[in-house]
Amino acid sequence: MIAGTSLVAIAALLFSDWGHVFNAETQSVAAVIYLGIFPTALATLIYFYLILKIGAARISQINFAVPVFGSLIGVLILNERMETNAIMALAMILLAVYLVSKRKKQA
Repeated sequence: MIAGTSLVAIAALLFSDWGHVFNAETQSVAAVIYLGIFPTALATLIYFYLILKIGAARISQINFAVPVFGSLIGVLILNERMETNAIMALAMILLAVYLVSKRKKQA
C-alpha cells in the first residue's frame, strides 16, 4: 500500500493542478482519511486472522466471491438482467470453490 500510495502521490505531484486541493472541505478530507485508515485496517486485520485460522490456500478462494457478489448486487440493486451464461458461470464458480474447499476424509 505504501508503494502504491507513493507512486500515485508522485504522479499527482507531477500531473495535477493543486488549486483544488487547498479548497477541499474539512469534512471531505476527514472522510478520505477515515476510509483510508479504518475500513482498510479492519479488513487487513480480518484477512490476516483468517490466514492464520483457515490457511492461505482456503482464504485465497475469497477472490472467487467477487464476481458472485458483484453479479448479485447488480441484479438486486441496479436491476440488471441475469443472463443464462452468467448464471452458469456463477454456478461453476460456486461449485469449484466448494470442491476445492471441502475437507478430505481421513482414512
